[in-house]
Amino acid sequence: MAEGGAPSVVARIRSLAALQLREEFPYMKSAALDKLLDKITNTIDGDIIEQEPEMEAAKKRTSFFSLSAELRNTIYELALVNKSSIVIHRIPITNPVGPRRYSSTKTPALLAVSRQIRHEAAAIYYGANSFLQAVHTPNYRPDSRTALALWLKSLPDDHAALIKGMEFRLINRDGPASNLLDILRHVESSLTPDLYDELPGGRSLHQMVLLALGLADAGPEAVKIQLKCAERASSDVVDLYDAVRIVNKDSKYRNSDIVDLHLRLCWGM
Repeated sequence: MAEGGAPSVVARIRSLAALQLREEFPYMKSAALDKLLDKITNTIDGDIIEQEPEMEAAKKRTSFFSLSAELRNTIYELALVNKSSIVIHRIPITNPVGPRRYSSTKTPALLAVSRQIRHEAAAIYYGANSFLQAVHTPNYRPDSRTALALWLKSLPDDHAALIKGMEFRLINRDGPASNLLDILRHVESSLTPDLYDELPGGRSLHQMVLLALGLADAGPEAVKIQLKCAERASSDVVDLYDAVRIVNKDSKYRNSDIVDLHLRLCWGM
């Protein structure tokens, strides 16, 4: 018990008991009353002291993990879930004796408190948030372009698997078709001459687009990345494929499909 706790409680009990006894037994001598009060308070004080080791042990057993799982999850949500997307970026590290290096977006400190908290809180942080990187096209900056891939690649596999929302946003005032055309130029540079060949590695259109954007080597979870576009940073955001009426982005493509798509976008068909 905190210092002063027991004496303070015992003193209040003695004072209340004295008032009650004096009211009920007004003719009791003061010496007898004091003797009775001493007996009462000494008994209470002794019992409290006897219970202190057990109370201290119970106090030590009380911890964050004694709370229910539902309450702990609510606390994690209040601490970790953002209303808006979490922007992924690269943080430069000063290295005076070597080439410039970068660190990906910092992980919340709460995930480093303990192994159990990291296990519980990671499911909330990665599963309930949406993660975003936005770039201006067509002049991609390599440092910016790969930030999302570097961040995703840096995560443990079990944490990356928890992510439900990842967005790579292309900002170009010329519109979605211009965005995709710019990407297709990179895709076409890796194609074989035969129009009937499948895309390298049997990839889908979405996988080839991720490859062209420097996002494909981030591990198996990279396919979850949604490609969005906007004319300005503050304007409405639309799905890149929906905007140009592509419904089979996850199907296997042949070289000829890429050429046909390129022509359709050029002619605005």
